[in-house]
Amino acid sequence: MSYASVCIRDTQLGARSIFDHLPHEYIAPTDMKVAALEGDPSICYATVLSRTNAMERLDGKPYSPEDYMANGELYRNIFADKVAPYTTCLVNGMYWEAPAPRLLSDEDAVRMFGRGSQAKNNIMRGIPQIPHKMLAIADITCDIGGSIEFSKEPTTVGNPFQLYDPKTRTVHSDFSRDGVVVMSIDNLPCQLPREATEYFGDCLMPHIKDFLSLTHDKHINDQVNNTSPCISRAIITSQGELAPDYRYISTLRQELELQRMAENAGNGRGIATREYRSDNKRVLLLGTGMVSEPVVEYLTRSPDVRITVGSNDEAQATALASKYRNTVPQLIDVADRRNLKAEIAKHDLVISLLPHTMHPFIAELCVDARRNMLTASYATDALRKIAKRGAQKGIMMVNEVGLDPGIDHMLAMNLFDEIKQNNGTIESFESFCGGLPAPQFTNNPLRYKFTWFPRGVLMNALSEAKYLKDNKIVTVESGTLLQNAQPFEVLPGFNLECFPNRDNTGKLTDP
Repeated sequence: MSYASVCIRDTQLGARSIFDHLPHEYIAPTDMKVAALEGDPSICYATVLSRTNAMERLDGKPYSPEDYMANGELYRNIFADKVAPYTTCLVNGMYWEAPAPRLLSDEDAVRMFGRGSQAKNNIMRGIPQIPHKMLAIADITCDIGGSIEFSKEPTTVGNPFQLYDPKTRTVHSDFSRDGVVVMSIDNLPCQLPREATEYFGDCLMPHIKDFLSLTHDKHINDQVNNTSPCISRAIITSQGELAPDYRYISTLRQELELQRMAENAGNGRGIATREYRSDNKRVLLLGTGMVSEPVVEYLTRSPDVRITVGSNDEAQATALASKYRNTVPQLIDVADRRNLKAEIAKHDLVISLLPHTMHPFIAELCVDARRNMLTASYATDALRKIAKRGAQKGIMMVNEVGLDPGIDHMLAMNLFDEIKQNNGTIESFESFCGGLPAPQFTNNPLRYKFTWFPRGVLMNALSEAKYLKDNKIVTVESGTLLQNAQPFEVLPGFNLECFPNRDNTGKLTDP
C-alpha cells in the first residue's frame, strides 16, 4: 500500500503520527510509481508532499509560494498524473482557492479510476485484483468542491465515509460498487477524546508561567521577548488593537460592512450606493436569466470583484444581488442607450447575457466607452467587425464563453493538443454537447427544460446547419433540422437523439 499526504505542517504531523505505527517506509514523490508497481506488499510506503511537488508553472519557471497565491492560474496540477495514480490512500489538507488548479478534479477522477493501474502490480495470493490503485481519501479540509473537487458532501462522525463513483459522478452511502471512499468530516477538529484533552493540558502547562507574567499595562509587542512564541502567537488583541498576525480581521470586517451596505442601503429603486477602491475590478452583468446566477457566484469568489447586476426587472436584479457579496442591483433599460453607455463607462468589463440580437449595439457602446466585453453567444460577422474596431483601441471582446459554444471548443483543443504532443494523427472528430434534465423533471412533451432564452432555442431549431463529413460539406436546410435527427447511443437506458448545430465549417479556418 502507498500513502500520500498533502498537508500544511501541523496537520501533516498529526497524520504522520498515526501512520508511523504501521510498518512503513518514507519515499520521495518521484518513487511512488516504482513502489506501487514493484514494492514489498508487506510495507506501507508513504510520501509527504507540498504544493512544490504538486504544482508547476505553465511556462516552466520555478514554483514560488507567493507567486502561486497571487497567480494561481499560471500553474498546472502535476499531482494527478505523477503521484495520485500510484497512491492507495490520500490524506489531503491542501487549501485551494480559484483560479488555481485543484489537487484532484472531477476529470482527474474519471481518468485515474479508468486506467486500471493496479493491473500491472505484482499479484500475490490473498491480494485481490482491483481496477484502480486509489481506494480512499481523507479530506481533512472538508472544503466541499475545493482542492478535491469530488468531495461533494460533508460526512459525519456517525457516518464518516461515503463512496464516490467517478463514472456517474455520484455519491453513495453503500460500498457495493466501484469507486473511491471519501472521508470529509466537517467538525472533525471538535472530536477530542479524553487522552487528547489530557495531552493538550500537558502541552499547555509549561507555558502557564509565561502567560501569567503578561500584563495589560504594556502592548504585546513590548513583551514578546519575555514570553514564548507559542503564547505570543495565541494573543489576538492587545490594548484595544489587533495583534500583527490578526490584523487581517479588520479587512474582513470592512468587506462585510460593504456587503451589508450593498444589501440594505438604497435610493428607492433598490440601488445601493458605495465607494469602490481603485484596485477593485468592476463588472457590469446585463441580464438576470437562469445563466446569470452561476456567473455572479463564480466572480464573487474573488474579494476584489464588484458586480452590478443590470436588468429591466428590478425584482429579479434585487433578488440575485442580495444572495452574494460585493453585488448590487441596477435597473437598466438597454433601449436607453445614453443611460446604458454611462453605466458601461463606470465598469471595467461588461458581460452580456441578454438575447444575442442585442449584443451588437451593446458592443458598439463598449467600444465607444473603451470597455472590454464578454458574451456566451456565437461570434457573428457583425460582432467580429466590431471586435476588430475595438482591438484598434485596445479593447478585448470575447464571445462563445459558455458550454456550447465555449467549453466544448476548449475541450476539443485540449484533446487535439494532447494527440499532437503524442505524435498522433487526427482522422475524425465528432463533438456532442447537450444538457439533460433529471428524469423526474422530464414532465413535458419535449422532455426539455429551458435554461436560456426560449425563443433562441426554438429559432435555433429552425436554422440551417453545416458540417464536414468524409471531406465534404453537408448542409441541412433551414426548417428540417429536427427531421434530420439521428439516434445517439452513448448511455444505456437513454433514448437520445442528436442533430447538427449551426454552421461548423467556419471553425475550419479560425486561428
